[in-house]
Amino acid sequence: MKKLLLLISILLLCACSSDSIELKKYNSYIKELNTSENSREIPFDISIDLNKFTDKEYIYKLIIDNPKEELRDIEVLIVHDKDTNDIFPSSGIFDDKYNLIPNNINKDINNVKGIILIGYLPYEESIDITFKVLFKYKDKYNKINTIIYSTKK
Repeated sequence: MKKLLLLISILLLCACSSDSIELKKYNSYIKELNTSENSREIPFDISIDLNKFTDKEYIYKLIIDNPKEELRDIEVLIVHDKDTNDIFPSSGIFDDKYNLIPNNINKDINNVKGIILIGYLPYEESIDITFKVLFKYKDKYNKINTIIYSTKK
């Protein structure tokens, strides 16, 4: 029984420390987004749509697809400049990392056609909002690249 409790304790500690590392990365990316400027060249198509979802909410959707080169081990985070208690949508930070490779879709090895992140905002009659996206990936030479994209809606 003591061995079982010890094993469970070790597993919980490992899980908590792993979440802590991911949370630190998430928070550092938010800080990086708040202090960075737009990147010049983006090797994929990107769009951010903002639409009224209900009488009380907007829905925003980030779509990344049509890669122009190999993009591997992707991490994506989208933030906005409105006050919120919600977390910002992300991919590859708390979950599996995906790859965007031209003409190569294979879900078994996480090669996907595109990445979509969705978030919600309280409804306001008129909304003026800035979105910023952090996109981190490895290129075909295993070099880590970071792209910052910003747009006002």
